[in-house]
Amino acid sequence: MPSRTPRRFADRPTLQRLLAAAALAGSLSLALSACAGTPRADEMPSSTEPAPSPADSAAIAAGEPAPPPPRPRCNAELAQAHAAGKTADTATVERARVDAGGDVVRVLKPGQFVTKEYREGRVNVYVDENNVVISVSCG
Repeated sequence: MPSRTPRRFADRPTLQRLLAAAALAGSLSLALSACAGTPRADEMPSSTEPAPSPADSAAIAAGEPAPPPPRPRCNAELAQAHAAGKTADTATVERARVDAGGDVVRVLKPGQFVTKEYREGRVNVYVDENNVVISVSCG
């Protein structure tokens, strides 16, 4: 007597075709959606065109608030005048930051290792061995 194949194995090729079709449909929809948001070449700005000025941006986005003006750059001269020769306590260091117009401040002691990256809004307060302010700089 020949053995009969159970029904669940007889449907296997059909199931594989359905899974393959579903995978293909998913791949196609994903590929098409990735291309849908790409602007055409004539819609993209040229690198030779100047960047729009803030006035142009305000005109384009009517009703939107204008961006804040750029912050003035750090200026250590006023901070140097007020802090030099004083003990680097919390109040003196904070006043140096405010006077220079910086965002952050760091106190640098003799022989201390420091990072050399430039940060526009950082105020550096240099002190001597007695914690007296020698100089103030930005960066």
